[in-house]
Amino acid sequence: MVRKIMALLGILMIGAVVYSAYDVYSARNDPNKCLVADQIHFKSRSKNGLAVYKRVSGMHDKVVYYELYDDDVKFDFCGRADLESLSGASVDENLGHLAQVVVKEKKITLEYGSKDSAPAKVVWY
Repeated sequence: MVRKIMALLGILMIGAVVYSAYDVYSARNDPNKCLVADQIHFKSRSKNGLAVYKRVSGMHDKVVYYELYDDDVKFDFCGRADLESLSGASVDENLGHLAQVVVKEKKITLEYGSKDSAPAKVVWY
């Protein structure tokens, strides 16, 4: 009886591995599927039609980016933009707490401060 249960579990496990492999393969070849969707958060819009978005990528080791787009950008289910970003910068936690996202001449730069500073804000120049 125990042998039959172990054999059945083995077959189910092999089936799960085959299904997972197929799902990964099909996600690579299907633009409407993705393994892990990026999280996209709107942060700020300028008067001249530009917008800053925060992108969080990854499953376990999250990477945070700030990206500048023309205002009419659209994102799909996976977080892919229909336009190329004008500028972008990734957050480096080794530099401290992110204090400001600065946009000047269609370029993003990040400024860091102490842990006591308020959440990052977008500053337009």
